[in-house]
Amino acid sequence: MNLPLTRRKLIATGAGTALFTLASKIGVLAQEKVPGVDKSNEPMKASAGVRVIPYPAPDPIGRGKERALVLGGGGEWFEAWQLAYVSVLAQGGIDLSRADAVVGTSAGSVLGTCLISGRIAQEASIFEWFGKHPDYMAKLIVVNTGAESQLRARKLQSTTKNYDPQSIQEMGRAAMAAKNAPVAGLQTAIQQIIGPMDWPGPGMHTTANDCFTGERLVVYPDSGIPINEAISASMSLPGCFGPTWLDDHYCMDGGISRSGTHADLMAEARRVVVIALSNGDSQYAQLSPFHAPIEEELEVVRKSGSELFVTFANPPKGTNFLDPKEMPIAVEMGTAKAKADLPTLAKFWS
Repeated sequence: MNLPLTRRKLIATGAGTALFTLASKIGVLAQEKVPGVDKSNEPMKASAGVRVIPYPAPDPIGRGKERALVLGGGGEWFEAWQLAYVSVLAQGGIDLSRADAVVGTSAGSVLGTCLISGRIAQEASIFEWFGKHPDYMAKLIVVNTGAESQLRARKLQSTTKNYDPQSIQEMGRAAMAAKNAPVAGLQTAIQQIIGPMDWPGPGMHTTANDCFTGERLVVYPDSGIPINEAISASMSLPGCFGPTWLDDHYCMDGGISRSGTHADLMAEARRVVVIALSNGDSQYAQLSPFHAPIEEELEVVRKSGSELFVTFANPPKGTNFLDPKEMPIAVEMGTAKAKADLPTLAKFWS
């Protein structure tokens, strides 16, 4: 499916008008299709659809791959952190876009898409502008509608302590019942940030969770799902965004599950880099307190024979992951962490 995003189509919506204004200010409005998987001249064929993948993955994406990259979720705060992190690494000669397989969850799905398609510099420019104009971003990407149903969903997410199927399904019901802003506006914003493409590359994968069944979903390059819809599903945080339809699944954020990273999907790759929000220590801020200890999925990767490099953002207590005003702090922390990791990661990734 080809999704050309023209100026006229962008201006047709309020969000599109705002994005056009923003992009014009910072000079990053995509004029042509960006690098990615362009299927416009290919004959139509049946897509594989979204996959339901249990934990641990019985047929991991990482199998037979040389390099694999796992990008976790953590809201706008972690998106800014990851952008700073990968940008500093690139300046130091470490190109994470060389990964043969990438799995991105929520914020990580945006970062992974821009990384694989070569748009990190453009995304960084956009987020730098947002960091200087946080009120503009809050108006552009609407999180709060003032509905009580939103507060109910957020409270449930912040107080749930278990990742058993019943708890995940309860959060899914709250997600479906929350009166959020229309998902089309979010998808338009995503499309402008990533550029008009169908899919960023054959190695990119995103995660989501079925609101009704609680099952983990993975969108593959051959799923036939446009990338902006896959990302929208992956970041459909209960009481904030979405839910988003993918095939016959009504989806919430990929982090509303036992994991916010899904590193098990990259088991059996020779080298795996995992970039996660937190190591789970109580001294750091947590977005989803119900996650299983991340060490469990990391051990799955290690036992598969993979070499593993893991880095954590470990945000300070009190961090508001959806407040654009906190992005400068995230950038500062991501920059410092990248500089600290450079020597070790240079040897690991080469």
